[in-house]
Amino acid sequence: MKTILDVRDLSYQSLFSHCTFSLIENQVTVLVGPNRSGKTVLSKILSGLIPTKEMIFFENKSLDSIDSREKQKNFFFLFQDASFPFRFFRVQEELSFYFSYVKLQEEEIQEVLEKVKKQFGLTPLLKKNPNELTLFQKIRLYFALAVILKPKIFLLDHVFEMVSPQEKEILYRDIYFLKQEKMTIFITSSKLEHALVGDKVLILHQGNILLEGSPFEVLKEDGILNKIGLDLPFFVDLSVKLQYYNLVDTIYLTQEKLVNALWKSD
Repeated sequence: MKTILDVRDLSYQSLFSHCTFSLIENQVTVLVGPNRSGKTVLSKILSGLIPTKEMIFFENKSLDSIDSREKQKNFFFLFQDASFPFRFFRVQEELSFYFSYVKLQEEEIQEVLEKVKKQFGLTPLLKKNPNELTLFQKIRLYFALAVILKPKIFLLDHVFEMVSPQEKEILYRDIYFLKQEKMTIFITSSKLEHALVGDKVLILHQGNILLEGSPFEVLKEDGILNKIGLDLPFFVDLSVKLQYYNLVDTIYLTQEKLVNALWKSD
């Protein structure tokens, strides 16, 4: 496994003190922490939007030494506190504009366009104003733009907190699709249930990484998580305990899915 972004002893204002972690290429990393623990600030530091002289390395090069053009090429981000930077009045025009950033033959453009239209449900939206889409539709359009640009790192700040449970399930599948497109994805959240979409989970507490590991490794530490104000949803907690005894092979968010899994294993 190759490290693509390496954070070493990050200290910033009163938020972080010698915070250390890394992102592995083509993995999904989910950072979970209590409200106001600095998750959004950390994402902005990693994207270069907040300049810092700290020890942060992208592909073994100091992030501080990389020029803005290279950062724009390699980093794509969506922040909870930022509006979507759409430029045009039709989704079709927005997509076409982003294709102008990449060097593709016409047949390749059509292939990618068909792929993102199908994956992100864009076909009925092509003539609509992107600024008038629902929040869920805007997020999926933004995912499509990421597929076109192919950044090496895609940072998503609290994106799952923005949508309904049904929409969230669709975004989970979209994240898997983005991973298949060879992106390294960094997601921040205040809710432990969103850790399930990750290959690796980081728990942020008082400026440092308190826990790190796979979703199962982290979520089974429910005593530690509860102490810092992070509560496992009931069926996640139950799934973790059942998985420990080999009664289920994954973690489930809902009663229906957990019961079905138990029936199948009976």
